[in-house]
Amino acid sequence: MYYSTLCFYITIYILCILINLLLKSNKKLSVFYLSLLLAIAFGLRDYVGNDYEQYVNIYNHINIFNDYDKIELGYFYLNKLSYYIFGEQGYYFLFFICSFLTYYFIFSIAYENNILTTSISLVFFSGFVFFSNNAIRQALVISIFIYNLKNLEKNHYKYLIITILSSTLIHFSALLFLVLFLFPKKKKIPTIFLCILIPFIFTMYQLDIVNLIIKKIIIYIPKYGELYYNRVIEFESKEKGSGLVIIFYYILLIYLIFNRSKIKTQYSNIFIIGYILFLLAPQVEMWERIMIPFYYTNILFIPLIIKNTKKKYSPNKMLGYVFIILLSFLFIYQTIENKNKNGISPFNHLFLKQIGIVLK
Repeated sequence: MYYSTLCFYITIYILCILINLLLKSNKKLSVFYLSLLLAIAFGLRDYVGNDYEQYVNIYNHINIFNDYDKIELGYFYLNKLSYYIFGEQGYYFLFFICSFLTYYFIFSIAYENNILTTSISLVFFSGFVFFSNNAIRQALVISIFIYNLKNLEKNHYKYLIITILSSTLIHFSALLFLVLFLFPKKKKIPTIFLCILIPFIFTMYQLDIVNLIIKKIIIYIPKYGELYYNRVIEFESKEKGSGLVIIFYYILLIYLIFNRSKIKTQYSNIFIIGYILFLLAPQVEMWERIMIPFYYTNILFIPLIIKNTKKKYSPNKMLGYVFIILLSFLFIYQTIENKNKNGISPFNHLFLKQIGIVLK
């Protein structure tokens, strides 16, 4: 059990809350220092995350062996810049920069909506910090996606398209965000339809339908088809079932369906449709990676529901806080038992490594 790793995460979380409280009068400065703290704490991690070693290998092949260019152009030149400044261990700087930008975008949109405190909690307890420590490039793209929902709301389509296309320089999956233009903007999806859809989605999840479809079409997907082909074909669903986490996901979905009037229609449609698609197959790696951005929009939408519920002790407001508390228990369990699929425990840090401290 990784209790010292949990202590590290909790310490960083408490420091985030303290920074937010101490800089309450200057939220912009708070956003900067929060992002800097998490970039130092998580960007300078040492071999934490399932994909960490792969990122280091890519860095070495780009800069030392000069035999790798099968990666997005923006990320390629970030690798080159990091090597130019810091040499062979410049990947620490690369991860630091990616982490800083990831959290800066998320905390900026939270600040603009006056929900920074609850969003900080959800950055941790939703598991986004775990995901960011593993899927570095996609986490950055997801944070840009969440931040740019405001451009969609304001009908600034030109800026939204430019941002999406620019994000593909970091991770090709950013193109998927073009589906934002397909979501209904003013018309709410009927509640009765969504309630009927839920058992249908759960049935498809149980029957593993998405996994079967992906195995048929994976090889035809540009760029990532070859990369994921063997992993998908050999994949067997090991996490499928009706366990507590899946039940919790569905309860959260129902809560959001019945409280969507508290947030803008366009926002609620994005979250609910995306979240339903995510729940079709959260146990399938490729599908989860595609749909996970919609799950992490809860960093923005749950705090907005809590904030926009006017009555201080409203059951809906209290239930929102209950969800955050339940997520915190899941966060603690996953950290101690290393049950999160991103490979989060034990947590090793560059600075702690230098002074001989190993977290367990």
